[in-house]
Amino acid sequence: MWKASVEMLLTTELEQTIEDAIIIKMDDKVENDDNETLSENYLNNIKKTLNRQIIEKASEKYNGTIPNVNMEGSLLEVLYNHTADHENKMLEHLQNITNQLQYLKAKVIPSFNVLSLLSKYKDWRLLQQQISIMYERIDKREQIVKNLDQEMKKTQDLYTPADSTEFIQWPRGTFALLKSYSGCPTNPIKPQKWLEEYKRFHTESSSSLNLNSFSKNGHLALPINSTQGKDHFMTLHYCVKNTSTNEEPIWPKGSYCINRYDSCLVNFTEGRFTFDEEDTNHKSSSSFITSDSLSHNALYFCCRNDGDPRDPIPLPVFTPFFLYRFGGRCQSVLGMSYKEEFVYIDTENGNNGDTKQSPHADGTINNVNITLCYYEMQSS
Repeated sequence: MWKASVEMLLTTELEQTIEDAIIIKMDDKVENDDNETLSENYLNNIKKTLNRQIIEKASEKYNGTIPNVNMEGSLLEVLYNHTADHENKMLEHLQNITNQLQYLKAKVIPSFNVLSLLSKYKDWRLLQQQISIMYERIDKREQIVKNLDQEMKKTQDLYTPADSTEFIQWPRGTFALLKSYSGCPTNPIKPQKWLEEYKRFHTESSSSLNLNSFSKNGHLALPINSTQGKDHFMTLHYCVKNTSTNEEPIWPKGSYCINRYDSCLVNFTEGRFTFDEEDTNHKSSSSFITSDSLSHNALYFCCRNDGDPRDPIPLPVFTPFFLYRFGGRCQSVLGMSYKEEFVYIDTENGNNGDTKQSPHADGTINNVNITLCYYEMQSS
């Protein structure tokens, strides 16, 4: 233990003594053919210089009780013969140094020792620059940890440790989310199964003007707007969660809508938009039909409004996703930024029969315009 501790002491004194050690004139410096290494004598002289300076520092610290020695001897011998009266103080001091060095090694310096550094850097200024960079990295990492700790403290009163699953798994129940162009949600920690489905609306096609549109630079999965001859279509793609377990978290309170799959979950209320599609040669289609959850000409929603949308809720952050806006403001989600988008579906012009049943996603009928909320992980 003594030997290991002393070696730690020698190493951790590097920053304080390296400048003095390098600039001392060494007459016996020898460079080899490749001009990259220092001679053994040169290194030994540097080590002796370091030993001497460390001994002087230690002697000052312990009121001069460390005896004078011939510098041909080693620092280890000095400390081996150190009086028992100061043994505990020395051990405590060395242990503190050891702990500090182990921390540095774990953070940024996997092979931090005097000789290897000296043999790599012949210019002491370059060496000191590298040491400064190392400590800057430590400071930055410590600041990141501090910031994360502060964020955790902000939310610890809102969520218990058991709630951590809410950041990993989508909540229990069967439901559907609009699919983003990034695909259906992924979870590298605990995968969940999603079905990929679609709903294609046959929109106004008898008129010379069709107004189908969606957000420019939006994030809905493609294709959306399409034509077949004179017929116009709008396709919405979905990620369907058709299984549920009690191990999954419950949906958090808030203000938002999702799509119904079988029946709405507890604390959600059902609503819908019904679309009056093209009357002539009607050609709508869908792979997303379970019971009456999504007929060919309707979108069914499950909505809730039991929380302030400005209060962030926990949902998985691994993949971008959509929720429907409900109540005039997108629901905030922990660790995610959001952007409002829209989809505009040009329904039948003649005697339009669009209908809506509250509660439903924010939107209008007689040409159905729905407001969406797109979420992606916040950039650092």
